[in-house]
Amino acid sequence: MSADLPNTPTPLAEISQGPSAFEQFLDRNQKNLVILSILAALGAAGVIVYRGIEKSHEESAGADLVRAKDLAALQSVVNNNGKTLASRSAQILLADKQWADNQQDAAIATLRKFIAENPGHLAISSAQASLGAKLMVQGKAGDATKEFEAIIDNPEARYIAPYALLCLGDLAASAGDLDKAESHYKRIKTDF
Repeated sequence: MSADLPNTPTPLAEISQGPSAFEQFLDRNQKNLVILSILAALGAAGVIVYRGIEKSHEESAGADLVRAKDLAALQSVVNNNGKTLASRSAQILLADKQWADNQQDAAIATLRKFIAENPGHLAISSAQASLGAKLMVQGKAGDATKEFEAIIDNPEARYIAPYALLCLGDLAASAGDLDKAESHYKRIKTDF
């Protein structure tokens, strides 16, 4: 029996000395990987340049807003600076200047446009309060009431809600509804 068994050891498995699968992948796709890397770098550079231009435009618009002192300059900021934050803020200041220059309908139109186009702006509640007050002065109680009620219904406008309630009370009192006026005034006291 011992004659049947070989005396030399036999290997269980062979070890390959060729390139690994990863090296083979890199060899096959080297050009594509280089192109992909270049495109990624160009894309990143494009984003950086775009953000830089956007920031520069915002800063330029802000500087224009700071320099704007009269109606024409504010109108220029609004017209020449697209959808920048400064342009949007300039609309509110523009409406105040229009009102002061006895352009009441233009002021109301400016505020309405601002409110319609910028529902997420931080000054939306202030713009609604300003619009409501201007409508009150013009005797448009129904339209003013809608603006003040929108302020009260907005939880983010809590800081200006007492003013809106006071105006609603005044509107109700001037309409002869003293019970409703009293309820608005009491709500100021209890809620705020």
